[in-house]
Amino acid sequence: MENAPAIRKRTDKALAKWLLLATVIALLVIANFTLSAYYLRIINLVGVNIILVVSLSLTNGFTGIFSLGHAGFMAVGAYTTALLTYPVQRKPLLFPNMPGWLQSLELPFAVALIIGGLLAVLCSLLIGICVLKLHGHYLAVATLGFTVIVNILAANLTDFTRGNSGISGLPQFTDIWWVYIIAAVTIYVVWRLLHSAYGRAMLAIREDDLAAEAMGVGIVRHKLLAFCTGAFFAAIGGSLYGHLIMSINPQHVFPIPWLSVLC
Repeated sequence: MENAPAIRKRTDKALAKWLLLATVIALLVIANFTLSAYYLRIINLVGVNIILVVSLSLTNGFTGIFSLGHAGFMAVGAYTTALLTYPVQRKPLLFPNMPGWLQSLELPFAVALIIGGLLAVLCSLLIGICVLKLHGHYLAVATLGFTVIVNILAANLTDFTRGNSGISGLPQFTDIWWVYIIAAVTIYVVWRLLHSAYGRAMLAIREDDLAAEAMGVGIVRHKLLAFCTGAFFAAIGGSLYGHLIMSINPQHVFPIPWLSVLC
């Protein structure tokens, strides 16, 4: 049975967490009703980048997967959500050669977000099975290849993406509540995952994958879990970003990583 100091310490810790959460919510409410659109956009961009950084830290930081495919997953989510939420009244004008069933389809933003995330998970599952047995620079080049492929497809599938002209006039669904609620969910999911048996296995793989495998850890299975989870939240972040700036373009919004470094 726990003694009184231990119970008091745990209670104080829980109270501090709830107090911090209440403070953050209060600050967001004040910001939403007092700040200009310019500052709100900056705050939203900070939140979107929190989602992307936390999801990337799960794969690159905690599991040790040197992945350069994050921009590709962002693009998958952003384009999927854009096509599913674009107003049907304007679709025939912007996408005259799009299949009729897709021209007449307009889904709620939340549903489109989930579909975009699941499509990114499917892509990560297909490429992860093939490349996650690689290590170091080989893995980085393989995941970079996925980003290059997505970038080329976005530039050439003009019937769906309008190529390098991009898709403009997206509904501005992204606001401070969408961004920070999803950011909180992302942080919580990654935190819970890292404090589970799966998370301890991921940390072991990062430190020494041979030793982890000798202890019975399924290397590819745990890497795939981290890779798919990171891809899901990367796609969500890309979707939020697209509907925040109301435009997506393969060259400027989701560039190939090494091109952005050189430029």
